[in-house]
Amino acid sequence: FKDLNAMLGHVKGDEQLIEVCEISNNELGALDVPCRVGGKWSVLLVGEDLEASKDIADRIIGSFKELKSPGSSITNLSIALSMYHPGEGEKGLIERVDSALLEARRLGPNSCRIV
Repeated sequence: FKDLNAMLGHVKGDEQLIEVCEISNNELGALDVPCRVGGKWSVLLVGEDLEASKDIADRIIGSFKELKSPGSSITNLSIALSMYHPGEGEKGLIERVDSALLEARRLGPNSCRIV
């Protein structure tokens, strides 16, 4: 949202973030937890089935691409999906997901990466 905030202001950036949250909430189940980590990354914790999570991520990206708000042409979504490995620790999981997010961003706008 950095470019969006710079071009249209923080109010429009906040509105875009709310739209992304609404899209996510429409696709998530009762046990899924959307959350934001830091200023750049959004993290979505979804169940235990990566393929089902990929379907959800694809639907979120598809809905986001259909937005017609001013900010939707400036921003895009990068989603990383992973499972927690027993004994890995929080730091290890966050590092793996962070790397996957960077890879998703390299793949291009509105992409998802599974690690």
